[in-house]
Amino acid sequence: ITGDPQDVTTEAGKTAVFTVTATGTSLTYQWQQQVNGSWVDLPGETGTSLSVLATTENSGSVYRCQVTSGYGTVVASQPAALTVQAAPVITGQPESVIITEGEDAGFTATKLDIEENPKNLDIVEMEAAQLPRVLPDVDFAVINGNYAIQGGLKVADALASESVESESAQTYANVLVVKEGNENNPAILALVDALKTEEVRKFIEDTYEGAVVPMF
Repeated sequence: ITGDPQDVTTEAGKTAVFTVTATGTSLTYQWQQQVNGSWVDLPGETGTSLSVLATTENSGSVYRCQVTSGYGTVVASQPAALTVQAAPVITGQPESVIITEGEDAGFTATKLDIEENPKNLDIVEMEAAQLPRVLPDVDFAVINGNYAIQGGLKVADALASESVESESAQTYANVLVVKEGNENNPAILALVDALKTEEVRKFIEDTYEGAVVPMF
């Protein structure tokens, strides 16, 4: 045996993989589990690796592999243990937070316009493109949809998302703009019609899963 299986520590629900390497002639493999001090063959586990679904019940289990040569020589690997840690459990759900801004703040609001902050949140203003990268280091972040997409984030995982009916969604929707005089160009009109089809709506909804929404 040139490489013994190594101890594995993982979370419940993950797959633990043990691997053995060996040299010799016409080798066969049989993985075993230690049960009450004895080694018991695991049915069907006759490859160079063993995959085990980690559960809290099998934490502490010990495995090894017996390798047999074509001449009948049997050697056993060093044992390897599985340690399973409990998967994270949410014990408290996030609460809605209301921060009141000044009445005239509008779309140019900064944290200086905040008039009430009952949760005493520390508001950090940051370049929008940086937000997906710093998300693991903060409690939550308000991220523009395009940067969320680039960061591999999904709206389904968000605590909250902006309504398509909101003032900012209506104000900052993407629009089709043409040079003056081309408003009635047949090609432009055909493009407008094509962009407003149900096929395009379905493509947007299926592709962006709520991060981009059709406004028609």
